[in-house]
Amino acid sequence: MQALLPLVLSAAALQSLQPPLPVERPFVPQGRPLEGLVITIDPGHGGASHSAGYTGSARGVDSRYPEQDLNLKVSVHLVNLLRLAGADVRLTRSDDSRMTLNPLEGPPTSRSEELGARVKMAAESASHLFLAVHHNSFSSPQAHGVVVLIWPTDKRGNDQPLEREFADVLREEVEAAVPHGRRYNHYLSQHPLVTFSDQPSAVIEFGFLSNPEFDRWVTSPGNTRTEAVAVYKAIERFWRERRSELEAERTRLFPAASLLGREPEPTPAGRLRREMLGGMPPDPVRSEEALRRYAEIVRQSGGWLAVRVARQGDRMVVEGECSHPLVAAFAKTLVPDGADFRVRVLPPARPMVGAFPMASVWAEPALASGQTDQVLLGEIVWVRGATPDGSFLLAQTPRGGFGWVRRDALEEPDGAWLGAARKVRFLADTLVDDFRIPAGAELPVLREEADRVVVALPRGVRATGFRKEASVPRDRVAPVAAEAGRGLAAGAAAAALRYQGAPYLHGGRTELGMGDAELVTLAWASQGVRLPREAAALAACGSLASSDGEVPPGAVLVFLGETGLPETVGLGLGGRRFLIAAPPEVQVCSLNPEDPVFDRGLAERLAFVRTLP
Repeated sequence: MQALLPLVLSAAALQSLQPPLPVERPFVPQGRPLEGLVITIDPGHGGASHSAGYTGSARGVDSRYPEQDLNLKVSVHLVNLLRLAGADVRLTRSDDSRMTLNPLEGPPTSRSEELGARVKMAAESASHLFLAVHHNSFSSPQAHGVVVLIWPTDKRGNDQPLEREFADVLREEVEAAVPHGRRYNHYLSQHPLVTFSDQPSAVIEFGFLSNPEFDRWVTSPGNTRTEAVAVYKAIERFWRERRSELEAERTRLFPAASLLGREPEPTPAGRLRREMLGGMPPDPVRSEEALRRYAEIVRQSGGWLAVRVARQGDRMVVEGECSHPLVAAFAKTLVPDGADFRVRVLPPARPMVGAFPMASVWAEPALASGQTDQVLLGEIVWVRGATPDGSFLLAQTPRGGFGWVRRDALEEPDGAWLGAARKVRFLADTLVDDFRIPAGAELPVLREEADRVVVALPRGVRATGFRKEASVPRDRVAPVAAEAGRGLAAGAAAAALRYQGAPYLHGGRTELGMGDAELVTLAWASQGVRLPREAAALAACGSLASSDGEVPPGAVLVFLGETGLPETVGLGLGGRRFLIAAPPEVQVCSLNPEDPVFDRGLAERLAFVRTLP
């Protein structure tokens, strides 16, 4: 029978984990300089471009990359930057759906109607600015430069200096970042995109896809990001220099919108707080019930919150423990001002190993308090706390749930146990004298004999003469396919890295826009592994691993939001690095403070790491 030899990750798999772009922090706005700006961004073409009677967008002369896809990629990246800077942004399209002035009446009957639908969105949102994002094409391959299309005349024939100035700033900032030849004058045209409304509007044409040099540049990784950053800088500069004039023009064109403003969208934390409190202000009775409900949600999501509520006169006192500072922070929002809030964060996790054939995990630190899970022999759990007398330990099992385990059922692991190169999984319950090793248990291999395998035990038992090892028949075990799993994980990480630099788009699943959970699920789908697409569901996949050590390739990193619940996920790349789709783009980050791509915000939000498959 084949020997249980360790297998290693192939060099080819490791090589595939090299990112296609330089690993660096992406450009992000500092502060919120665009607070108050309302803007509509229109990715050109798409929509009805695949319909009969429509010629479609231009394509790269050599790359054959469609203009409509470049436009969308730049626009989605730009929208992320604008929103990070505080702007209220409308994106006319995020897919190839047809747009219409009257959605309930079906698809548009003409291209002009679809163009009108795009600009109508800007008018209905009372945007300060409207910008259509395009790339150009011409019969001559020598055409090479930035073109801005405007019609700086309102419906009454008056000049619109703001539109001219907007075009000037756009051209200057884009030319500073994008390869170009000659400087083109602004193209004055009564195109529907710039004449539908009197609000300042422009169409930016970054360059000519008919020019081989520009086609090669714009389709190289990272350069649509360069275009987006250039336009962001133009908008930020124009808002900084002409905010008062833009505000006055918006008031003139849309007086009602300027007076009423727009109700800010509630944050996820705001929505959950409202749900927990029933839309009412907190009081002792309401808050106690809200804390109870919130604790249930936290535990269901793989976290821990236990609170005890008391009264000291009219004052509410809340004591307890939780698994993460963000859980404590949100829980505090559920109690009245002036309450004595003493919920502490549990200490860092330490690994321990199941030493009994099977040990019950209890809902409370008491026997028969409701079994929630079982820890098998050799299974690693992560201990976060203990009862005052030390008889029960609060542990998080590989399945992700917290519960209480008897202290004598767990053993401190030694280095050889945690770093075991080879393990076997028991195929059936196996007796060593009267000591049961249950099916499913995974134990390290110490050595092999003719027809037997000697495995390590967490502690010596009477059946083995109190030696920390046991000899079992070879046919009762099978090697844990570590190499196969590592190969799949490396393949998933390599597949995800192909999206590095793609703009972030909630729910997106392509290089034109990618969501965080979607990045993880697509990466593992490339290896034939189907995962759920929600962050909360991904938080329950695989096995729990250490959050303090190296992050294995393909591991799922789970980050909490302001609600203290799973909100975002990333994918391990090895070492302390990981890939994550987060505004403004799919990017390589690190948990190592010494790494140039260390992200303190994400490091502080990390809840746990789960290894797959």
